[in-house]
Amino acid sequence: MKQELNLNGKKVIGHVGRFNEQKNHFFLLKIFYEVYKQDNNCVLVLIGDGNLKPKIEKEVANLGIEKQVHFLGLRDNIPELLQGFDLFLFPSLYEGLPVTVVEAQASGLKIVTSSTVTKEVNITGLVTYVNLDTPETEWANTVISNLDYDRKNTLNNIKEGGYDIHENAKNLQNFYLNENNNVRN
Repeated sequence: MKQELNLNGKKVIGHVGRFNEQKNHFFLLKIFYEVYKQDNNCVLVLIGDGNLKPKIEKEVANLGIEKQVHFLGLRDNIPELLQGFDLFLFPSLYEGLPVTVVEAQASGLKIVTSSTVTKEVNITGLVTYVNLDTPETEWANTVISNLDYDRKNTLNNIKEGGYDIHENAKNLQNFYLNENNNVRN
Protein backbone atom coordinates (compact mmCIF):
# COMPACT_ATOMS: atom_id res chain seq x y z
CA MET A 1 0.00 0.00 0.00
CA LYS A 2 2.88 2.38 0.72
CA GLN A 3 4.20 1.73 -2.77
CA GLU A 4 0.77 2.41 -4.29
CA LEU A 5 0.62 5.73 -2.40
CA ASN A 6 4.24 6.59 -3.33
CA LEU A 7 5.22 6.56 0.34
CA ASN A 8 7.91 3.87 0.36
CA GLY A 9 10.48 4.45 3.07
CA LYS A 10 8.22 6.90 4.92
CA LYS A 11 6.71 6.60 8.37
CA VAL A 12 3.00 7.02 7.74
CA ILE A 13 0.75 8.50 10.37
CA GLY A 14 -2.87 8.13 9.34
CA HIS A 15 -6.30 9.38 10.27
CA VAL A 16 -9.75 8.43 9.02
CA GLY A 17 -12.66 10.71 9.80
CA ARG A 18 -15.03 13.44 8.68
CA PHE A 19 -13.54 16.91 8.46
CA ASN A 20 -15.64 18.46 11.24
CA GLU A 21 -15.05 20.01 14.66
CA GLN A 22 -15.49 16.73 16.53
CA LYS A 23 -12.50 15.06 14.85
CA ASN A 24 -10.18 17.90 15.91
CA HIS A 25 -8.13 18.12 12.70
CA PHE A 26 -6.55 21.45 13.61
CA PHE A 27 -5.01 19.91 16.73
CA LEU A 28 -4.09 16.81 14.71
CA LEU A 29 -2.11 19.08 12.35
CA LYS A 30 -0.34 20.72 15.28
CA ILE A 31 0.63 17.29 16.59
CA PHE A 32 1.87 16.17 13.18
CA TYR A 33 3.83 19.40 12.72
CA GLU A 34 5.68 18.67 15.97
CA VAL A 35 6.27 15.07 14.87
CA TYR A 36 7.64 16.26 11.54
CA LYS A 37 10.02 18.71 13.24
CA GLN A 38 11.49 15.75 15.13
CA ASP A 39 11.43 13.27 12.24
CA ASN A 40 11.17 14.67 8.72
CA ASN A 41 10.70 11.15 7.33
CA CYS A 42 7.09 11.17 8.59
CA VAL A 43 4.03 11.90 6.48
CA LEU A 44 0.38 12.34 7.40
CA VAL A 45 -2.41 10.67 5.43
CA LEU A 46 -5.91 12.05 5.92
CA ILE A 47 -8.89 10.06 4.68
CA GLY A 48 -12.34 11.60 4.62
CA ASP A 49 -14.26 14.67 3.56
CA GLY A 50 -16.37 17.33 5.20
CA ASN A 51 -17.14 21.00 5.55
CA LEU A 52 -13.83 21.85 7.27
CA LYS A 53 -11.60 20.27 4.63
CA PRO A 54 -10.83 23.58 2.81
CA LYS A 55 -9.81 25.18 6.12
CA ILE A 56 -7.64 22.18 7.00
CA GLU A 57 -5.96 22.36 3.58
CA LYS A 58 -5.31 26.06 4.15
CA GLU A 59 -3.78 25.34 7.57
CA VAL A 60 -1.51 22.71 6.00
CA ALA A 61 -0.30 25.40 3.57
CA ASN A 62 0.16 27.90 6.42
CA LEU A 63 2.35 25.38 8.25
CA GLY A 64 4.34 24.73 5.05
CA ILE A 65 3.80 20.97 5.15
CA GLU A 66 1.90 20.47 1.89
CA LYS A 67 4.36 17.80 0.68
CA GLN A 68 4.05 15.87 3.94
CA VAL A 69 0.24 15.80 4.21
CA HIS A 70 -1.76 13.67 1.79
CA PHE A 71 -5.53 14.13 1.43
CA LEU A 72 -7.08 10.95 0.01
CA GLY A 73 -10.74 12.02 0.19
CA LEU A 74 -13.52 9.50 0.62
CA ARG A 75 -12.33 5.95 0.05
CA ASP A 76 -13.98 2.55 0.02
CA ASN A 77 -10.79 0.56 0.64
CA ILE A 78 -10.06 1.60 4.24
CA PRO A 79 -8.78 -1.83 5.41
CA GLU A 80 -6.22 -1.86 2.59
CA LEU A 81 -5.18 1.75 3.25
CA LEU A 82 -4.70 1.00 6.95
CA GLN A 83 -2.08 -1.55 5.92
CA GLY A 84 0.01 1.35 4.62
CA PHE A 85 -0.09 3.22 7.95
CA ASP A 86 2.49 2.90 10.70
CA LEU A 87 0.30 4.56 13.33
CA PHE A 88 -3.27 5.79 13.66
CA LEU A 89 -3.72 9.26 15.20
CA PHE A 90 -7.18 10.12 16.54
CA PRO A 91 -7.37 13.21 18.82
CA SER A 92 -11.17 13.58 18.75
CA LEU A 93 -12.92 16.04 21.03
CA TYR A 94 -15.63 13.48 21.81
CA GLU A 95 -16.67 10.06 20.55
CA GLY A 96 -18.96 7.18 21.28
CA LEU A 97 -17.31 3.99 20.15
CA PRO A 98 -15.29 4.94 17.04
CA VAL A 99 -15.41 2.10 14.53
CA THR A 100 -12.30 3.44 12.79
CA VAL A 101 -10.26 2.78 15.94
CA VAL A 102 -11.53 -0.81 15.96
CA GLU A 103 -10.65 -1.12 12.24
CA ALA A 104 -7.17 0.26 12.90
CA GLN A 105 -6.63 -2.32 15.63
CA ALA A 106 -7.88 -5.06 13.30
CA SER A 107 -5.03 -3.99 11.01
CA GLY A 108 -2.56 -4.41 13.85
CA LEU A 109 -1.93 -0.67 14.14
CA LYS A 110 -0.98 1.20 17.27
CA ILE A 111 -3.35 4.06 17.97
CA VAL A 112 -2.73 7.32 19.79
CA THR A 113 -6.08 8.82 20.72
CA SER A 114 -7.62 11.33 23.06
CA SER A 115 -8.75 10.26 26.50
CA THR A 116 -12.28 11.26 25.44
CA VAL A 117 -12.49 8.00 23.48
CA THR A 118 -14.09 5.20 25.47
CA LYS A 119 -11.67 2.73 27.11
CA GLU A 120 -13.84 -0.16 25.83
CA VAL A 121 -12.47 0.41 22.34
CA ASN A 122 -9.02 -0.82 23.42
CA ILE A 123 -9.57 -4.47 22.61
CA THR A 124 -5.98 -5.28 21.60
CA GLY A 125 -3.85 -3.28 24.03
CA LEU A 126 -2.59 -1.20 21.08
CA VAL A 127 -4.38 2.01 22.11
CA THR A 128 -2.57 4.81 23.95
CA TYR A 129 -4.75 7.53 25.46
CA VAL A 130 -3.58 11.13 25.83
CA ASN A 131 -5.47 13.96 27.50
CA LEU A 132 -6.54 16.75 25.14
CA ASP A 133 -5.04 19.29 27.55
CA THR A 134 -1.60 17.77 26.93
CA PRO A 135 0.56 20.02 24.70
CA GLU A 136 1.04 18.92 21.10
CA THR A 137 4.79 18.45 21.74
CA GLU A 138 4.00 15.71 24.27
CA TRP A 139 1.45 14.17 21.89
CA ALA A 140 4.19 14.17 19.26
CA ASN A 141 6.59 12.42 21.64
CA THR A 142 3.94 9.76 22.28
CA VAL A 143 3.41 9.31 18.53
CA ILE A 144 7.14 8.98 17.85
CA SER A 145 7.65 6.51 20.71
CA ASN A 146 4.88 4.31 19.25
CA LEU A 147 5.99 4.38 15.60
CA ASP A 148 8.47 1.51 15.68
CA TYR A 149 6.95 -1.81 16.70
CA ASP A 150 6.37 -5.26 15.30
CA ARG A 151 2.86 -5.44 13.92
CA LYS A 152 0.91 -8.40 15.25
CA ASN A 153 -2.07 -10.34 14.01
CA THR A 154 -4.98 -9.13 16.14
CA LEU A 155 -7.71 -11.32 14.64
CA ASN A 156 -8.34 -13.30 17.83
CA ASN A 157 -8.48 -10.11 19.94
CA ILE A 158 -11.02 -8.63 17.53
CA LYS A 159 -13.18 -11.76 17.61
CA GLU A 160 -12.97 -12.07 21.40
CA GLY A 161 -13.92 -8.39 21.65
CA GLY A 162 -17.20 -9.14 19.87
CA TYR A 163 -16.34 -7.61 16.50
CA ASP A 164 -16.51 -10.69 14.27
CA ILE A 165 -19.03 -9.83 11.54
CA HIS A 166 -19.85 -13.49 10.83
CA GLU A 167 -20.52 -14.27 14.48
CA ASN A 168 -22.57 -11.07 14.90
CA ALA A 169 -24.64 -11.87 11.80
CA LYS A 170 -25.32 -15.38 13.11
CA ASN A 171 -26.34 -13.99 16.53
CA LEU A 172 -28.68 -11.44 14.94
CA GLN A 173 -30.24 -14.09 12.74
CA ASN A 174 -30.83 -16.36 15.74
CA PHE A 175 -32.25 -13.46 17.75
CA TYR A 176 -34.77 -12.53 15.07
CA LEU A 177 -35.71 -16.15 14.39
CA ASN A 178 -36.34 -16.64 18.11
CA GLU A 179 -38.32 -13.40 18.34
CA ASN A 180 -40.39 -14.46 15.35
CA ASN A 181 -41.11 -17.83 16.98
CA ASN A 182 -42.06 -16.09 20.25
CA VAL A 183 -44.54 -13.83 18.42
CA ARG A 184 -46.22 -16.84 16.81
CA ASN A 185 -46.56 -18.68 20.11
